[in-house]
Amino acid sequence: MNITGINSQIIHTAINEDPGNDLKRRHFQKKIALDSLDPHLKLRATEINVPQAVQQRRQEVAGTSANNDQQLEMPGNITKYCFECKTKNRSRYYCQKCKKFVCLKHAKIWCRLCTEEKLNQHV
Repeated sequence: MNITGINSQIIHTAINEDPGNDLKRRHFQKKIALDSLDPHLKLRATEINVPQAVQQRRQEVAGTSANNDQQLEMPGNITKYCFECKTKNRSRYYCQKCKKFVCLKHAKIWCRLCTEEKLNQHV
């Protein structure tokens, strides 16, 4: 790793002959390390199955903006009775429009792309 870092800096300085761009070796290696982490950080920032505070911090570090559509107004650990069931089925899922709780028997699940397509048809 040490020799690879030195060799890559030599090649970088040979290709970029800018005299004002004299990076010290440790700064050059730090820049390479952070640049190689960038795609992974952006991927981790898009995960939605983590606590909201963790998700916001990941988005800050990755430099991406928060998508307000994905943030839920209600915490995921609340369970209430299904609005449509005759029996007392408890559920943690709710309608995004009216916020009434529904069990999975009465819910219609669509992926994000189909939902956006359906919304675009009505506009």
